[in-house]
Amino acid sequence: KAEQAAAALADLLWEHKPLPGRTAAMDAGSRPSHHAVTGAARSSAALPLVVVGHDERPGSPDLMVGVVRSLRRMSCRVVDIGLTTRPCFWFAVDHLKAAAGLFVTGAGSEPSWTGFDFVGPQPPAAPLSRGGDPSGFDLDRLEARMSGFTRRPTRQAGPYRMFQAFVPYEASLWKHFHALRPLVVCCGVGSRLVRRTLERVFATLPCRLVLVDVPVRARDVLAAADADVVRVSEAVRRTRAHLGVLIDDDGQRTGFLDERGRVVDAGAVTKLVGRLLLAERPGGSVVVEGASLALLAGDIERCGGRALDGGACFAEMARAMRNEAAVLGGGTSGRLWFAESFPTCDGILTLARVLDVLSRSDAAFSAVAEGL
Repeated sequence: KAEQAAAALADLLWEHKPLPGRTAAMDAGSRPSHHAVTGAARSSAALPLVVVGHDERPGSPDLMVGVVRSLRRMSCRVVDIGLTTRPCFWFAVDHLKAAAGLFVTGAGSEPSWTGFDFVGPQPPAAPLSRGGDPSGFDLDRLEARMSGFTRRPTRQAGPYRMFQAFVPYEASLWKHFHALRPLVVCCGVGSRLVRRTLERVFATLPCRLVLVDVPVRARDVLAAADADVVRVSEAVRRTRAHLGVLIDDDGQRTGFLDERGRVVDAGAVTKLVGRLLLAERPGGSVVVEGASLALLAGDIERCGGRALDGGACFAEMARAMRNEAAVLGGGTSGRLWFAESFPTCDGILTLARVLDVLSRSDAAFSAVAEGL
């Protein structure tokens, strides 16, 4: 399945951007002269660039081997960023101006499950979903292509190289952690990559980071009864922290707790961050998850912003963020989207913005949230 998925992705990429000299006869399956195609392929710049990476699950590295082999066989340039997080993977696809990306992950499921996330060719980087993409490049077509025959576009194997994406990714985070008051933050995170990034960031801040060990597993970061939420809540009370946060294994979804260890409503977090960003960019747009639009639209409009429907999936949210030049995206799911060089959903950026909100007053988190 790994090799089929990678080959299907490459086939769609070649369909969107065929090599110079490719003819209708070639697409029909006849055997043409390869002189024009081979000549065009000698320049690696003519080959689609695909970024690949994998998460920390035990089975992910093995699947990566098949993914890389298949992409190279399909004459793609492969940039391997290795073990990474989903936010860093999205960053790398955009940073390298890649045609697409394939991430081996099982985030949101139990450790025994592993699958694939795809980022499509439309700039900037955007996750693929089922149907509805104006370009026609979506999961439905990719899945259909997996069950068919994929033709090698050239006889040339694609080149391969590795890239340390975490270096520029972490550099992009620093500017968001500034002018903070000395807060104590309890953070539960199962990903050791996210944990290391937070340790490096907090090493230069006036804030104190208290890390809470949680396992890699399926969880609900917004449920007070979830075992990992309980762990973070207990740590908040034990250390007398100003707030707690649980960052899910995807590195994106977050659940916050106040200084009493109580879960803060995800919609309230969206409102708080939305007010902050709208104060910086008055009149801006906020893209809201469709199911949360009625709940949050009034508050956004009272803050001088425009509330727009962001749909029900990652691809729709990313597309709406880009098309509307929105300052924020979110709702009640625990995922917030930010307008970096591309629309991204990142738990570390979410934490930075919440710390910014709390640093603008001496009030406790509970008082700030209840004052909405």
